[in-house]
Amino acid sequence: MASYTLFYKGNTFDKIKIYFHQDKFYITKMEIYSSLQDGKEVVEGNLKKPRIEIVYNQVKIVKNFSEKDFAFNRYLQQKDGSWKKTTSYQQYTLIDQLSPKR
Repeated sequence: MASYTLFYKGNTFDKIKIYFHQDKFYITKMEIYSSLQDGKEVVEGNLKKPRIEIVYNQVKIVKNFSEKDFAFNRYLQQKDGSWKKTTSYQQYTLIDQLSPKR
């Protein structure tokens, strides 16, 4: 099971560990670790900071989007050698993360 860990400073949490299905990329489990010093729990005979574990064990994947919802040409079109926003998305900002001009 693959995971990402997010670390926090000056928050109620020290870290949040997010596990996800490696093939389908949906979240399978989250562990939220408390940063509170006064609240401790006994785990296997040792005192540890409390944590919350959320396990998703009956994940139902429902396809709510049509193929055209994520079609590239719905949002962008190539004109004169560069990418332009389609008419419906003119109010959005286009950020080219591959451009050396950034």
